[in-house]
Amino acid sequence: MKKRHIIIIGGVLIFAFVVGIVGSLPTPVITKSNNLRIYDRSNNLIYEEVYGVKSKYIELEKLPSYVPASFIAIEDKNFYSHKGFDFKRIIKSFFINLTSFKIKEGASPISQQYARNTMLSNERTLLRKIKEAYYTFKIESKYSKQEILEGYLNSLYFGHGITGIEGASNFYFNKSAEHLTLSEATVLAAVCNAPAVYSPSINPKNTKVRQNKVLRKMYDLDFISEKQYYDAVLDSNEYYLEKDNPDNFYYYRDAVIQELVSLNLYENKAKLKGLKVITNINIDLNSKINEIIGKHKPTDEDIQVSVVVMEPFSNKVLSLNGGFDYNLSSFNRALSSKRSVASTIKPLLYYLALINNFNPTTKLTSEKTNFYIKDFGSYSPSNPS
Repeated sequence: MKKRHIIIIGGVLIFAFVVGIVGSLPTPVITKSNNLRIYDRSNNLIYEEVYGVKSKYIELEKLPSYVPASFIAIEDKNFYSHKGFDFKRIIKSFFINLTSFKIKEGASPISQQYARNTMLSNERTLLRKIKEAYYTFKIESKYSKQEILEGYLNSLYFGHGITGIEGASNFYFNKSAEHLTLSEATVLAAVCNAPAVYSPSINPKNTKVRQNKVLRKMYDLDFISEKQYYDAVLDSNEYYLEKDNPDNFYYYRDAVIQELVSLNLYENKAKLKGLKVITNINIDLNSKINEIIGKHKPTDEDIQVSVVVMEPFSNKVLSLNGGFDYNLSSFNRALSSKRSVASTIKPLLYYLALINNFNPTTKLTSEKTNFYIKDFGSYSPSNPS
């Protein structure tokens, strides 16, 4: 009898806990316009992001039908028939993973992945799972399958700092997703599963194996004809592979976002909706500086560099570089490094000396001297021993 009471009380407490969490969560909103756009001093668009990552939004109606079909085939073949949770697939995946003693197959439908991609952090906790289930249910209740699919394709991560099918298409193939071929579409469907494993710039053999799996599933589901299947399998894609973070511009981008955060504009999505930021960056100058830096990159990875170019009198920041390679280290040494300025201070000291009538023949007495500096205290330099 006591056990029964304990079970009932425990169940009530768990139910109350879940209700409390769910009750505090906001209703998910699918939006396509909360883009942050950064422009250079000439009003040229140089960066765009959605959901805090590099991205360009594209409407589902602009895509060839085989583009969304390729993702449905490999990620969630029952997308149009379930209500956000594919319980048959969950049970099947559980037994496959159990018998193989490792995670061989995922069980997250598209709606669930979409909720995870856009509304949750990467933490793996029970609380996160509860939130994920709630958001999935709400998304399915509030939006059509087409709206969910559109948001999903624009929220997927494709590696190399790229999120969204449009950005990925431009990165890998130098074209809009509107113009993807069947073969190219299935490559992107393959990559998004695990970009670090399937990106053609990392392991093209893995890409091809995964792509063929996507094509086979599309054929088995009658999404494509036999001819389309074999043509796509035999198609050798030409990859564009845009350079990651060209000219180390992202150091400047990070400084801009840091300023937006300080103004409470970055986290507040209501204010971020359609936010256009015009900066003072001179792209040509920034590229030239990074070209010079690249030519003098040392073999010792511990040696680093930082550059800030400002316009006299206006104090506009024309160029900013925080390191040799943003891909290897995004730490912005131009803004966040606490190292001494060392000899960089000498021109400023010489300037002060010159305006106070010092010249190269001016003599100074070599004796112990105490300097008193406001808000610092006393300072007494000493000769090296």
